[in-house]
Amino acid sequence: MVQLRGYQRETIKKALGRGGRLLIANDMGTGKTLCAIATARMLKVSKVLVVTPLSVVSVWRREVERYWPEACFVEATEGSIADRSDLLSYELQQQGAPRICVVGYESYWREPLRKTIREAQFDLLIFDEGHRIKNRTARTSRFAHALADQSPYRLVLTATPMTKGPEDLFSIFRVVNPEVFGTRYTEFEWRFLIKGGFQGKQVTGYRNRELLEQLLHYWATRVTKDEALDLPDEQPVEISVRMNDRARAIYNRLVEHAISEVTALDGQTGVTLSRVVITNILRLKQVTSGFAKLDDGREVVVDDSKLNTLKDLLIDMPQRVVVFCHFRKDIERIHEAVVGMGKHAWILQGGITPDQRALNVEQWEKSESGVLVCQIAVSSLGIDLTASNTAIYYSVDYSLTNWIQCHGRLHRHGQVSKVTNYYLMTERSIDVKVYNALARKEDLTKSILDLSSARELFL
Repeated sequence: MVQLRGYQRETIKKALGRGGRLLIANDMGTGKTLCAIATARMLKVSKVLVVTPLSVVSVWRREVERYWPEACFVEATEGSIADRSDLLSYELQQQGAPRICVVGYESYWREPLRKTIREAQFDLLIFDEGHRIKNRTARTSRFAHALADQSPYRLVLTATPMTKGPEDLFSIFRVVNPEVFGTRYTEFEWRFLIKGGFQGKQVTGYRNRELLEQLLHYWATRVTKDEALDLPDEQPVEISVRMNDRARAIYNRLVEHAISEVTALDGQTGVTLSRVVITNILRLKQVTSGFAKLDDGREVVVDDSKLNTLKDLLIDMPQRVVVFCHFRKDIERIHEAVVGMGKHAWILQGGITPDQRALNVEQWEKSESGVLVCQIAVSSLGIDLTASNTAIYYSVDYSLTNWIQCHGRLHRHGQVSKVTNYYLMTERSIDVKVYNALARKEDLTKSILDLSSARELFL
C-alpha cells in the first residue's frame, strides 16, 4: 500500500468533503494523480473517465497499478477514433472491477467516441492538466462542460490554473461546480473583471477579489512544493551565446520585417496582434537556434554557435542531462551532435507514442551519462525526470505554463540533489526578452496589449 503524505490526505479529505468536486491545484511533483485515484477509490465509484494529454497516460497506468490494483485500467488512446470508441464501449459493458477509462484531449470530443462517452454516464470525471479546458469556447472545453452536467463527481488537476488571470477560472469551474461562478461568462465578467483598452475588450483589472479568494479557498486546494516537500534548491545559470555575422544579418532583417508587420496593424489589438507577434517571435527564435526557414519551407542551418556552446557544456558533464528545446530542428541537430560526441541520447517529441516515450525515459534513467533531448511542448507534462539534476534550456518557448511545467520535471518529489538549470541565450536577441519575461512569471504574448508594447518587444 502506498503511504500518503499529510497534505495528500488533506487534499483527499477536502475532495470528499466537497462532494467529490474540487480543483486540485497543488504544485507539480506533489502527487495530484495519486490524490485523484485515492479519492475515486474512497468514493467507491465504478466508472471513471480520465481526460489527459497522451504524454501522461503511462503515469496514470503506473499510479493505478500502485494504488488501486483491483481496478481495470482501460486505455482508449490508440488506433482510430472508432477503435477507441469500440474498446470503451466493450469495457464498460463488463461486470466486476471498477473501470478507469483514459482518453486523450485530442480525441475525446470526436465522434463516435464522443457519443460513447456521453452515453456511458461516468460517475467521476477527472481532467488532468486541467488548464487544457480554460478556454471556454474551445471544443475540448465545451464537451467537458456538457459531460460535467451529467456526472456527480468532478476533479480538475492542474498546477497552473491561472496563467493569464482569474478569467481562466470560469471554464475550469464550469466543470468542477458551475454553482461557483455560474454558467454564463457575462455574469462572471460583471462580478470579477474590469474591462478596458481597445473597444473595452481587454481585462485591465479585477473586482471582488476577497469573494474570489473565498470561493477558491473553499473549492480548490493549493499546496506548493516548498510547503509539501523538502526539496533541494534550484540554481539558474545564464550563458550568453554570440551568433555569427550571417545569422545576425538574417536576424536583423527579420526584426525589420516584424516591426513593419506590427506597425501595419495600427489600431488593432487582441487575437490579430497576438498572432502576428507570435509568428515573428518564432521566426526570430529559429535564427537564434541556428537555422532559418526559407519561403519554400526548407530549413537551412545558418549558425552553429549555440550548438557548439551546448557541446562544450556536455563535455564537462559526466552525469545524466536533460536538454529542453522548442523546435524539431533543434532536436534533430542536438541528437546528431550528442551521438557524434560518443554519448548516448534519447528523444521525447511529438509523433513518438506514449509507450515509446516511457521506454526512452527508462533507458535514459539506466544510463550513467545519457542525454535526454526533449521537445518542450511534449515533455512539460507528467514526466518524472528526477534521475537527473541538470537541465539545459537550449530554446524556450514563450508559454509561461510550459516554463513552469518543464521546471517541475526535475525539481519535484524524489529529487535529492540541487538542480542546476542552464539557459542558453543568444545575446541581443528575442531569447533574452523571452527569458526575462518568463523569469518574472509573465506570459510574454499576454503582455502585448497594444502596438507600442508589440514594437518594443522587437526593438
